[in-house]
Amino acid sequence: RLGPFPTPVTLSYLQGLLLAFLAVILATSALIWVWPLARDLKGLDKTAQRFGQGQFDSRADIGKRSAVSALAHTFNTMANRIQALISSHKELTNAVSHELRTPISRLRFAMEMLHTNKHEHDRERYLTSMQADINELDTLVAELLTYASFDRDKPDMVMQHHAMPVWLEQVVQQAGIGLETLRLSYHIDASTAQQARFEPRLLARAVSNLLDNACRYAKQQVQVSFVVKDNFNFIRVDDDGCGIPQDQYEHIFKAFSRLDASRGRNTGGYGLGLAIVNRIMQWHNGKVSVEQSPLGGARFILHWPV
Repeated sequence: RLGPFPTPVTLSYLQGLLLAFLAVILATSALIWVWPLARDLKGLDKTAQRFGQGQFDSRADIGKRSAVSALAHTFNTMANRIQALISSHKELTNAVSHELRTPISRLRFAMEMLHTNKHEHDRERYLTSMQADINELDTLVAELLTYASFDRDKPDMVMQHHAMPVWLEQVVQQAGIGLETLRLSYHIDASTAQQARFEPRLLARAVSNLLDNACRYAKQQVQVSFVVKDNFNFIRVDDDGCGIPQDQYEHIFKAFSRLDASRGRNTGGYGLGLAIVNRIMQWHNGKVSVEQSPLGGARFILHWPV
């Protein structure tokens, strides 16, 4: 019989070393997994702090393989939305202040002249001018309220199928009321689809805005056409006016943007009509664009998916 034998001293030390080595391996593995996560979270935290301090162009620069990439993407989307809203608010505030200041200045001048002038004819002329300025302010406020309602998030839209010949005829006839010197016509190709799916009230507003612009600048005629091509509906509004410079094609769809640099009451509109059209087409998952018209003026195109 041999034994029992005592455990060698070196083996008892080796067991402790193995446990320590295992702990180091586990800690290193946890560090390798946690360190990139902590780094990305720290970077996201710094970006959020800079954004909160007013640096609205700050964005989280985190790789797609990161565990917090979805969170970073959500933050960047939110930051883009907030920056766009702040920029839009600044532009709207500046434009509104300019638009309001002009008729108010004219009103103030007319009131001063009304107090100092004793001639009945001149007083009547200044009163007429003041009434026109008041009407301009009233129209501007109405346009601002309309634009504000269209600048909110997408409403609950009731998309329906409509017969385009009937619907388009009603819109064109409504826009043509009071026109005597212009020829306003519409055309739907018999070979194309005669129905389209859209929100009738909003799309009618978009087409009416384009028709108002076309009638304002056209010389003799305005044409409206509808066609379906490549699974998209197209409504084209053409005029034979002076057209639009190509470098202004994108600019004109921004709020308060006008080709005429002056802000007088004769320039026509406040630069909100096309911005409203652009928003309506976004709600239809479509787009509004402009190009040179075969008639010589401008061609505005509404297109949205079938």
